[in-house]
This record gives sequence, C-alpha cells and structure tokens, in this order.
Amino acid sequence: MTNQEKAIQQADKVGELAFLIDRIAGITQATTWVLAPLEDQDKDINVASTLASTSLDYLAKAQKLANQLVDDAEANASQKDDRPKEERWWKE
Repeated sequence: MTNQEKAIQQADKVGELAFLIDRIAGITQATTWVLAPLEDQDKDINVASTLASTSLDYLAKAQKLANQLVDDAEANASQKDDRPKEERWWKE
C-alpha cells in the first residue's frame, strides 16, 4: 500500500470518527432534553437509558477508531520507504 493510499485510509477513519463524535454529541443533547422535564418519568427514564446505551456504543466505536488511527500513525512513522528517491512523491 502506498503512502497516499494509507493517508486516504486514515482520512476515511478520521471522517468516520468525526461522524461518531457528532452522533454522540447529538445523543447527549437528546438525553438532556428528555431528562429535563421528567413529566412522564418511567417513559423518560427508558428513553434516556436507550439513548445512553446507544451513546456508549458510539463511544466504544470512536475509541476503537482512535486507537486504530494511533496504531496506523505509529506504524507509518516507523516504516522506511525503500523506493528510489526519484519515485517518492515528496522528493526528499
């Protein structure tokens, strides 16, 4: 895999991570709205519990992606490019 392909793959992961973080923020806001009035407590608590569970699922996925990005970055940083200097896109 070329460095450009690796960069594209990492950018995709960053995009997915940003999406998951956005979803977590939305779910957190929805949970706040549900818990604020507490008019129908049983219903609100069930909805809040479901939202919290979903938020935790997204958070676990986001953490996994973040760890993959760190691992990928460390692996890429430690790799040596054996191609001749003329073939490298950044031309050291």
